[in-house]
Amino acid sequence: MALFEVGNKKDYKTISSAIEAASDGDEIIIEPGYYAECFEINKELFIHGSLDLTKAKNNFSSDDIPIIYIKSFETLRITGKCQLANILFTQKKDLSFGLLSEALVHPENACEITGDKIIHDLENEELETMVEISADVQGKNCFFIFGAYHGLTVLGGTSQFQKTVFSNCYGDDIFVCNDSILKLENNCCVKNTLNGYGIYANGNSNLYLENSNFAHNECASIKALEHSSIVVKGSEFISSEYGVFAQEDSNVYINDCKILKNKQAGIFSKDCSINANKNYISENNVGIDLRGNAQGVISETTISNNIYAGLSATDKSSFTIENCNIKENEFGVGLVENSTGTIEGCIVEKNSNMGVVLNKRARCSLINTQLSGLSIDGNCCIYAEELCSIVVINSVLKNGWAGLLLKGESKTKIIDTSISHFSLGTRTEDNTYTLFVHNKFINNESGLFCGGESKVKIFDNQFLENERGGILLTENVNLESYKCSFENNKKTGIFILGLYEKPIRLISCNFSENIVGIANDVTFNKELIFINCTFNDNSLDYHNCSNVTNINSKNEAQKLYKQIFEEELKALKQININDINQKTILSNVSIDIISDCLLQINEEFGQEVFYVKNTKKVQSICKDLYPKNDDEISFIMQLCQNGLLEQLSKKKLEIDFFDNILRIGKQYTDKTNIGILIMKFETIFQIPLQNLFAQVAGDE
Repeated sequence: MALFEVGNKKDYKTISSAIEAASDGDEIIIEPGYYAECFEINKELFIHGSLDLTKAKNNFSSDDIPIIYIKSFETLRITGKCQLANILFTQKKDLSFGLLSEALVHPENACEITGDKIIHDLENEELETMVEISADVQGKNCFFIFGAYHGLTVLGGTSQFQKTVFSNCYGDDIFVCNDSILKLENNCCVKNTLNGYGIYANGNSNLYLENSNFAHNECASIKALEHSSIVVKGSEFISSEYGVFAQEDSNVYINDCKILKNKQAGIFSKDCSINANKNYISENNVGIDLRGNAQGVISETTISNNIYAGLSATDKSSFTIENCNIKENEFGVGLVENSTGTIEGCIVEKNSNMGVVLNKRARCSLINTQLSGLSIDGNCCIYAEELCSIVVINSVLKNGWAGLLLKGESKTKIIDTSISHFSLGTRTEDNTYTLFVHNKFINNESGLFCGGESKVKIFDNQFLENERGGILLTENVNLESYKCSFENNKKTGIFILGLYEKPIRLISCNFSENIVGIANDVTFNKELIFINCTFNDNSLDYHNCSNVTNINSKNEAQKLYKQIFEEELKALKQININDINQKTILSNVSIDIISDCLLQINEEFGQEVFYVKNTKKVQSICKDLYPKNDDEISFIMQLCQNGLLEQLSKKKLEIDFFDNILRIGKQYTDKTNIGILIMKFETIFQIPLQNLFAQVAGDE
């Protein structure tokens, strides 16, 4: 290996002359200075500045660093495998260095790099990148700043940069395409673009970003198109138009990141898959924006203080939110236009307008979730209208103006849920249908307010210690109540408002220690029918109610229960909660399709492990076998994106393999079919997975 030195007092005055003289494996050291030249690196070389920039003094200048100045519309091309270190690339003269060295040592200061706008020839349509890579390149402690168009273009190979600043380019700081792989690690900064993106990735490119800062990008910090794959860990996306913007079947995995103060959305996805885990998403206009056929899995994430919504889902997008804290946004979660979502194990609190809002045939399930509102008019934990569908199971709704406000022929099922400390625990209007099973309405001003000719079925609920009444009825609601308890309500168990025109049937209900069991503010002369009901220790059983029929018959109560509730409750028991809004694709046929694809993938890759690096090939294999089975292929791609296929192929499972396979499988199917698929894995990859199968099949 030969050593070549470049500088005013060295044998080589220009970098290009040293490259021409060097051979593969040689090292080129560049003294600090200003090098106005453009060249091609077509050999396997180690090219670096003589000063380690991480040890440089603050506010260094050209006396400390080699600067390669490339004229506008010229491109420095790297076609040979090489290493770069301690070099600054630019297309702007007279640099203002500012905190450049601080940007490398303390990348949180990188956004303070300043400079006048570059001179850009808008009449010239031939816009060129400053540095172009088409081979494997490793870079460290470098700068790519003030490019006339793209700062860096990656056309091929696998490139990796550490502690490098990409900044102030007229186009994109980094443009990646053509199945390229780019890794940015250890506090790399991509920021301050004037007319483009921090990173623009398309053409099945693959990005791996760790401990990086993205800020003040005019368009988006990252834009991903055309089946690109992005994995981001431990990074920050601050004060750009968008934090992460993904379209066209790209796949994005974001873990342990901060996404703050972006003008539009922290994460935007249209027709893409987004997996976000352990992030902090705050002070954006929208925290997460899902559109088209986007699919999102968000877990263990705080989504707070976003101007409009924590998460917004439109079109046919779908999502699962697990173990997240969604608070102090205007809307916590919004779903419209046929979107679907599952919210499980979350806290949704103190959102200034609505906690969860649905419109235009949206569907949402809330499971083991706590929702808390604010005591201001119109504030609701859950709001739905226009033919929406909601299921709430084993949850807690507490504090505010309304727990649920249901309108526009929406359909709602509330099961095993506590609703307390609201002005209106639940309000139904506009021909809505609501089924309440095993719930508690406690300490509300009114537990349940039913109006607008809504249809309400109430089975085995408790209405306790509400101020005005357990249930308020108006506007000819169709009410059926069985085996409910109305106790210790401050005024009435049930209060009927105005000239109510429908008969009321109450079956096996108990009215105890209210001031009045049932009351009407004017004389109620439609039929009021009690079947096997009891009234204990009320000042009055009923007030202003005429035409009362009281039937003390358990047989009649059981007959009406079977007629009104039995079939509906049987159907309710068949619901697999995790599948309410998710596609159940893993039927027996689907499992066979997935198995065929995995067998072919394993055969074509053999001992080579490129599952993460070459997602295009994995997808191509699946598409060739089953071109129309998008859902099954989506499942396989999630296994691929999360590194699970690689672990199976290596026969070396990481600690979180079991949790990840269950988390991904849960989006598509129930435990039984996940167990069947795991047995298929064991056969295909020849790796014992009995413990995992036992974990899936066993009791939770």
